[in-house]
Amino acid sequence: MPKQLNRYEKIWLATFSILFGIGVVLTKAVYPAAHDKNNFLNYNLDVFTVFNFLIFVVTVPIVYSLVVKLYKWVRYKSPSFIDSAYLNNTTYKRIAFWGSFFACLFFWGICYLTYFPGAGMNDTIDCIDVLLRAPLQPAFYQIIVYEGMKFFRGLFQNATMAYGVIILLQMLLSAAVVSRFIAWLAQKGIKKAILAAASIYFACMPLIADYTISLLKDTWFAYAMLLLIPPLYDILYEKKRICAKTKCIFLLACLLLTVSRSNGLFVVVPFSILLVIFAKSHRRFVVIVLLLALIVNQWMSYLQNSTVSFREAISVPMAQIGAVLNMDGTISEEDAQVINQILPSDIWKEKYSFSFVDPIKFNEHFDNQYLNENKFQFLKVWFSLLKKNINLYVKAYLYHSYGFWELAFWDIDKIDKTQSIFTKVNNNITDDSRWGEYIRQIGLQNKPIWGETIASHLNAIYLKAFRYNLHLSMGVLFWILVCCGILLVTAKKWVSLLVLSPLALTWISSMIASPSSLIYRYGFFLVLTLPFVLLYTYFQLRSIQKIQN
Repeated sequence: MPKQLNRYEKIWLATFSILFGIGVVLTKAVYPAAHDKNNFLNYNLDVFTVFNFLIFVVTVPIVYSLVVKLYKWVRYKSPSFIDSAYLNNTTYKRIAFWGSFFACLFFWGICYLTYFPGAGMNDTIDCIDVLLRAPLQPAFYQIIVYEGMKFFRGLFQNATMAYGVIILLQMLLSAAVVSRFIAWLAQKGIKKAILAAASIYFACMPLIADYTISLLKDTWFAYAMLLLIPPLYDILYEKKRICAKTKCIFLLACLLLTVSRSNGLFVVVPFSILLVIFAKSHRRFVVIVLLLALIVNQWMSYLQNSTVSFREAISVPMAQIGAVLNMDGTISEEDAQVINQILPSDIWKEKYSFSFVDPIKFNEHFDNQYLNENKFQFLKVWFSLLKKNINLYVKAYLYHSYGFWELAFWDIDKIDKTQSIFTKVNNNITDDSRWGEYIRQIGLQNKPIWGETIASHLNAIYLKAFRYNLHLSMGVLFWILVCCGILLVTAKKWVSLLVLSPLALTWISSMIASPSSLIYRYGFFLVLTLPFVLLYTYFQLRSIQKIQN
């Protein structure tokens, strides 16, 4: 059995090491501004320095040595986590499902009772208030939240109880998704210890509990992603006929991804096309699913009738224009006039921030109608400024996207806690805001089920645990995903990347259109799918070992 790497393997492992080294250097360069983001304009972005070059030169061989050892260990020396006695064992699968289900409900339930009736944010409250009048939220999310609250408020005559029932239903469905994933692993013959470890991860990871008791579209999107993975794997690898249940779950997951977040269709369409190419046995079924996803997306867009979709898609360009205005970039008088029509340039300049574009695009003076009527003109201005200010554009993009790739996991102060840790219904807004006033009027408030003393102690424990959990940053999770992807490519498992493609496509769409990279909820899907990413890569690499043996 060959233990020496061939040239192809060395090239790909070296590629990851170089990319990681670049990530380390960029993190080091941007970190001072990110750490002091309120004064980020006072810092220079110095990437090409002698010290950074030394960091790169030291980092690359260390990472290369580690990743080579990891690759060799998994391929040639790692233990098997599969027991053939458990393959397709119905009893084993049933025990795994219910064990995981009740473990999740127990540990999530403690969090739920501590923050009863659950958590949310201003987006959630907008959906409770009026049906299909929250232009930034998917129509499906608005309908479920509004109609759910309307029904249960009528039933219980109590807004707090109504909200609590919706969160409880969300917990039950989320536990079912997790348990189905665990049962699917059991069906594949995965040993008890691995199933137990995965179940503990889902049940005890603090932010998984926190997001599961929060009524957020990001929670729905993440669980739809976890629901998608098992049937996606089966469709790709099972050449024989797959059961109707698997098909239904795949269809449901694709539709949920499409309607639960604005970038859902961007994720579903590409991986479905790839699946049509590589899963020839199930091509017709995948085409039908893709067509249904397109139809449902169009229907939801019609119901929503939003006029802000273009504004939502150009967060990065707006941040880059803000950088040009703020950092004395080159801008023509004609381009300045267009910018002033959208938003007065002095306000645009004032509201430009390190990694948050909402103060620009939600400013009361922002002329969204003019933007919609002059989309091509805006893009023309953006491209004109790009040619004159390429350095500022790159700098602004690194600032804006920092949270999605950075490696400074020890620094959690940079993260926007109001949209990353959720403990109240009106989590990211004050009690005297219009949202706070509205929930006070309808009687929706957080009332822990425990007594005040117990609730206070549990809240202190949870807040500390939530903060610790933030150290598993979106950037770290991204690099884990990249590492796993390159390990698969190194092993010439190119088709295997298709199963990871929904995660990669979601990350790419966030890099293109996200209003901020320092809001943890945007990366919750990576937290929830981490066990699969690690196990999938491990077993794909070990399958080579099995063939060689």
